[in-house]
Amino acid sequence: MRNIKLYILLIVIAGGLLSCKKEVPYAEVGSTEVEIIYTSPLDGETVDGTQEFSVEARIDANAMMSGYRVTITNSNTGEILDEVEDLYEQTQYLVHHHWYPNINEITNVSVIIEALDQQMAILGSSEIKVNLSP
Repeated sequence: MRNIKLYILLIVIAGGLLSCKKEVPYAEVGSTEVEIIYTSPLDGETVDGTQEFSVEARIDANAMMSGYRVTITNSNTGEILDEVEDLYEQTQYLVHHHWYPNINEITNVSVIIEALDQQMAILGSSEIKVNLSP
């Protein structure tokens, strides 16, 4: 009878240990690996600047990030044309952002994606250049 109670106790303890979730550490500037992969548009691509402009990307990190920022700027003037932040804790983000440009001439833009930590510091970033044509 004593052995049965001991076995049951061991099974309960083992089950409790196996069911514990591993805590994911929070990201830190300088020690967190971040990878940003654009799927659309591609660097150097020319797209129709009179239609909806879509930014698609994936951000991966080895620690918990607090969000990301997408910034679209005019490469010639530095003017910010569009900027958005999405803030929620993850180790991976699938970026899906739409912008509606209103251009009358060929415009070169920079698309910058930045991964953010808990203090909104930049953990990693990636930039591509895109040409918008009217």
